[in-house]
Amino acid sequence: MKKNRNLLLGLIAIFWVFFITLGYFVTHKPFSPELAGVIAQAAWRLTLAGVVIGTAGGIGNRLLKLADFHPLVKLSVQSAFGLGILALFVMLIGLVGGFNQLVFALFLLILILLLRKDILAWWWLWQALPAFWRESGRFWKVCGVLVFTVLGLGLITALAPPLKYDALMYHLSMPLAYLESGRLSYLPWLVMTGMPQTTEMLYTFVMSLGGAQGAVVLGWCFGVLALFGLAGFVRSRLDNSSAWVSVLSLLAGYTFAVSMAWGYVDWLGLFFGLAALICLDEWRIGGNRELILLTGAFAGFAFSTKYTAGIFSIALFGAFCWHCFKRKAPFFQNLFYLAGAALLVSLPWLIRNWVNTGNPVYPFIFQGGAMDAVRIGVYQGLPAWGDWRDVLLLPWRATVVGSDSAEGYSVSIGPLLLGLAALSWISHRKLNPDQHAGLENAAWIACLGIFVWVIGNQASGYLIQTRMYFSIFPAFAVLAAYGYSGISRLEIPGLRPARIIQALIVLVFGLNLLEVFISFARTGALSVVLGLQTEQQYREANLGWYSIAMDTIRDLPSDGKTILLYEPRGFHCLPNCDPDEILDRWKHDLAVLKDPESILASWRHQGFGFILHNKAGTTFLRENPDPHHPVAEIDALEQLLSALELVQEFGSSYQLYRIPPQ
Repeated sequence: MKKNRNLLLGLIAIFWVFFITLGYFVTHKPFSPELAGVIAQAAWRLTLAGVVIGTAGGIGNRLLKLADFHPLVKLSVQSAFGLGILALFVMLIGLVGGFNQLVFALFLLILILLLRKDILAWWWLWQALPAFWRESGRFWKVCGVLVFTVLGLGLITALAPPLKYDALMYHLSMPLAYLESGRLSYLPWLVMTGMPQTTEMLYTFVMSLGGAQGAVVLGWCFGVLALFGLAGFVRSRLDNSSAWVSVLSLLAGYTFAVSMAWGYVDWLGLFFGLAALICLDEWRIGGNRELILLTGAFAGFAFSTKYTAGIFSIALFGAFCWHCFKRKAPFFQNLFYLAGAALLVSLPWLIRNWVNTGNPVYPFIFQGGAMDAVRIGVYQGLPAWGDWRDVLLLPWRATVVGSDSAEGYSVSIGPLLLGLAALSWISHRKLNPDQHAGLENAAWIACLGIFVWVIGNQASGYLIQTRMYFSIFPAFAVLAAYGYSGISRLEIPGLRPARIIQALIVLVFGLNLLEVFISFARTGALSVVLGLQTEQQYREANLGWYSIAMDTIRDLPSDGKTILLYEPRGFHCLPNCDPDEILDRWKHDLAVLKDPESILASWRHQGFGFILHNKAGTTFLRENPDPHHPVAEIDALEQLLSALELVQEFGSSYQLYRIPPQ
């Protein structure tokens, strides 16, 4: 009886508290329906990215066993391989016209059902991360908190609408255009569709189900997987402390830290470069044929993210030759496997270009498709950047002079990569043979990468940009870990060099974290993710008149698309506009068609009814002479525009004109 009475009282108590709580939150709503929708959308995008990454990991787990790999390395390499294969499947779907939400949803569901055991096995590998954390000392756990803070800020930024220049110009514009057309089509107005597009295929897949932010979150995941794989690899070669240093040295560069949330392709190229470095190092230990094939495949996948990532293959080939020479491995047989695998995974993109344009490396080198001699001259004709110092002192210049979004190197890589990597030779005699060979492997890739970087800049000033070479930077991070390990092995009475270096690492990383946080706070990304401001308000606050002009173009009457002049970013006005992707639309048409009336007639024939002129852009070119954009050409454009109807002016930034009917 007493037991029943207590049960009844307990149920009444629970119901009473529940009833009061329910009544309270009916009148005191913790969030609005709008906020709930925004949070649910963010959760969906993060879940979707995780599902796609897990599916890629499942593909890798099914095809690659990698029994001797550290678990963090295994999950990283398997997911990298799976992402490359998944991108090829998406490419095939696009070629047959299957780019739509239903097809992608069914495709993902089928993969999950077929690979469910492999996906679970891949996710199980993540238990190595808590083990890695427990192994870390107190100092490195503090560093880990700083690392995860950077990653967290990046994730919030990725969940906000994309803002970065190249993402709005082509990395996200291409997937959007493909989804509009329903297929992987050749787009003459966007010459970057001739680039290999492994990353954009993955973005297209996720964008169809999770929007642009879903694609950017997926790009953030590439960086996370690369960092964990790097840590696991260095841990397997050296120790836990050195593993943390490899990650810290990379993320101490401002551009590395923030670019994970840009929706660019560079981190996937870096990820593939890391996977190739790991597989080459494992191959030189055991000589396994599967590993040299994987090395080549990852080099090919890196190339398929962007042409310049193919530079990594040159550096990789040099390291391969060294290993063959030193260990007397069969050269031509292994070269056949290495080159064959690289060619196999990258050939589909070259064939597609050849079929569409007659130029397998479109839009470079040869005329074809939309690229004639005038356009190629604009795109490739930049003289070498800098002076003799950028030949003899390139690593120093890239570190000290290079600054994010600035002229020249355009990337801030931080001081730790060069500072510690240059010390990787310290205490090399105390390394065991495997560790020493791993040092050689990374050193060959890094040094040859720098050599090709120098040569590339002499061929074209565009090739000085550090982002073109992200795939070689895992080698620098590994060398930085060796540098720290060597310092920690030094025995100096009364002095502990490792402690001093640790203090410098925290200082450098802390200052970079402060810079990252200020940039994050300035954008207001958290406000839009929490629904405190709309996406339109967020874009206008960060992109200014550009965002307002794009919204206006989308709302124009349907009597013709808008041609953008000197404005490459078309993401927010597609499909109602054609962007001026490489800033050569006016130059090309003036050179080919000669007079304003012929140019206007050509634009009318192409279906354009409006012109958006980037007035701020042409003003900049007028005040800062550019050999590709002489003042006489800008004068001719302004003379043509002065005869047209001005529909709207957007501050001093943009002008919208109407093209008169014939």
